[in-house]
Amino acid sequence: MAGGDSLPFDREARDPGWAVDQERELKVRMTHVGELLADRGAKVEVVGAECRATQCRLAIAASAEADLSALYGVLESPDGLYGWADAVVLGQIDRDPATGGLTTAVTAVFEREE
Repeated sequence: MAGGDSLPFDREARDPGWAVDQERELKVRMTHVGELLADRGAKVEVVGAECRATQCRLAIAASAEADLSALYGVLESPDGLYGWADAVVLGQIDRDPATGGLTTAVTAVFEREE
């Protein structure tokens, strides 16, 4: 993941009670997203997921831009993160020069009342 994309996330403390529940929900949602993408012939892999106090970050790998484009479309629908997260921030896409594989970060932001 690109460092600039993760700085606010990395500075945020983890709220274990909230984060564990959000990570569980995120896993359910991303499993569903993966199934929808597979039905469309797109493949992405969630290689990491972590929640803090107001944000959850996903590390995503894909082999083609079209797969990431399909992912972004589903994430912005009710089947993805729309209606659950208050905002979704798409990170920089990095390409591995040796393999051509793509990685990116997606951050779901939540407005929590303290």
